[in-house]
Amino acid sequence: MFGAHFRSTRSAPWSLLAGCAVVLCVVTACVTAPAPPDPASPVATRLTALLVGTLVNVDGCLRVTDHESGTSYLLVWLPEQHTVTAEGNTLHIVDHLRGDRTVVWYTGQTVRLGGGVAAGESLDEPVRRSLPAHCPGPYWVVGDVGF
Repeated sequence: MFGAHFRSTRSAPWSLLAGCAVVLCVVTACVTAPAPPDPASPVATRLTALLVGTLVNVDGCLRVTDHESGTSYLLVWLPEQHTVTAEGNTLHIVDHLRGDRTVVWYTGQTVRLGGGVAAGESLDEPVRRSLPAHCPGPYWVVGDVGF
């Protein structure tokens, strides 16, 4: 009698564990997968490489000359992210992704900006058309001006 009782209590924890595993499998099988993101709700993204250089105006082309490589990049501003106005040697940049915060830069100033290099053909057609024809690349697509 004692031996039979011992065997049944010894197997009871394993039975309980097996029962819990079955219940857990049934419960997780009933859980629905999360809904995919809504394409109508776009997420703002930015290029994040860092460019540190001198802001220059060369024949009406706003460029930054990289302090490390000496490369002079034409700045490409995406209209959904920034509105830029120039007055003399002053540049007013409204950052739409940061609550329309305004940043002021001056030609000749060292600036730090996020973004990335892009080939001209990789730019959206409206962005390409907005670039002055006499301003050659290489192109720096401006991401963040808040550094």
